[in-house]
Amino acid sequence: MRGPRFLRRALDEDGGRIITLLAEDAGVQIHYEEAIATVAQANGAATVTGTRGFTAKAEIVGVGLGLAMNIELFAGTGLELGVGVRTNELLETSVPDVWAAGDVAEFFDVISGRHHRMGTWDNALNHGRHVAKNMLGARQPYVEVPTYASSMFDSNISVMGVTPEEEDGLEPFGEVDLGGRNYKRLFFKEGVLKGAILVGKMRGRKKILELITTRAPVESKAAVLELLAMPDAGKATPTDP
Repeated sequence: MRGPRFLRRALDEDGGRIITLLAEDAGVQIHYEEAIATVAQANGAATVTGTRGFTAKAEIVGVGLGLAMNIELFAGTGLELGVGVRTNELLETSVPDVWAAGDVAEFFDVISGRHHRMGTWDNALNHGRHVAKNMLGARQPYVEVPTYASSMFDSNISVMGVTPEEEDGLEPFGEVDLGGRNYKRLFFKEGVLKGAILVGKMRGRKKILELITTRAPVESKAAVLELLAMPDAGKATPTDP
């Protein structure tokens, strides 16, 4: 992995340590600050070497290098471009009756109040359904907390809303349990919950999504954190007694 930890732009050192421990529990060794230098094949097997001396025999080599938005073909069309094709809250582009959905859509997120782009299957499916409705005349804003969730070894990771990777001035608050392999980090701004990263148990996730969606001011960060120890049922009311 080229960076110092997994999801280095979103996770802090404690979060990265949890991922490393989960990997080690599963018998997986992660090499950080390293990139692939060469892959040589011989006799049906590959020898992989890294830029800092890593070497291994491999039957399968997989490489993940992120997303490239092929937006050059839209030059001169009148579409507003950023890292993707920019849209309003309806997923309509700057050209009337032209829409964008999925990985390439840099859509206006009404929850965070900023343009956002996501490269996940769920986002593409939800965008496609929503664009179809609006093309048929619904003209409803797309309201969905940007979420990335995945299983990881014998655990889970969930990234919800806005993280420090995307917005400055967020105030982190949470707890880390190295022994239990649990990580909870909430991100606040001016008393409003803007995002969260969870590794491990996913209890209370729906309540956190509700708070991010409603953008209701909270009186106690600790009370919000306590929601993650409760079953997903009922309304979220994070206030001090």
